[in-house]
Amino acid sequence: MIRLKICGLRDPQSAIVAADSGADLLGFVFVPGVRRQLTLGQGRAIVAEYRRLRGPDGPGLVGLFADQPVERVNHIVRECGLEFAQLCGDEAPEYWSCVAVPVIKQIR
Repeated sequence: MIRLKICGLRDPQSAIVAADSGADLLGFVFVPGVRRQLTLGQGRAIVAEYRRLRGPDGPGLVGLFADQPVERVNHIVRECGLEFAQLCGDEAPEYWSCVAVPVIKQIR
């Protein structure tokens, strides 16, 4: 099965366009220092507005993280209401099981 994830979303309107275009997953970047990074507040506001406009159904919502403390990852996941965490760094398998939501592991 092929699933499509559109990442780097920075506003609710782009998330809606991605969902309407057939994305299975919508990605929001919380990796420090990258171009499309969101703050916790930005992510929370974008997801809340997206859900207000679209409701609870639709693509899964994914936070992207890299080598961040698992406590921080879980805090952002909870605060934003994310359904998945994509790990983009060098996180070990032991780390994966500590994440509060299902993990997507990026392999380089």
